[in-house]
Amino acid sequence: MNKIILFIITFCLLVIAACLSHEEPPTEPVLSEQMRQVYSDLLMAKQAMINDEDVQVRRLVEFTRGLPSRESLKSDEFQAELKAFEQMYTEFSALTTQQDLLEKYQAVVQWCISCHERHCPGPLRTIKKLQLD
Repeated sequence: MNKIILFIITFCLLVIAACLSHEEPPTEPVLSEQMRQVYSDLLMAKQAMINDEDVQVRRLVEFTRGLPSRESLKSDEFQAELKAFEQMYTEFSALTTQQDLLEKYQAVVQWCISCHERHCPGPLRTIKKLQLD
């Protein structure tokens, strides 16, 4: 009986130790996930503009709060670029006239292309698909 109680106590202590040593996931959003959300929103906006429908754009999650995947993206310069993009995207999401939306949409997509040419070229081919002819 004592061996069973000792086993149970040991097992419980191991479980508690494992739980205490487990790292919590980051509470900040991951930057690449935020960018995928924006890509999806822009793709829907592009399709709506092509179909001459109302454009619905969600307010951008703050990129400056996102966790970058590369050390080089943690610089003050890159954070300033993200802040400027947030402002541009916020202006885009607040527009109502089709002409203004079209012009700002093209500026937003060009900003994405420019930034990715300098910092993270991987998704450039995908981003360029957002361009309107």
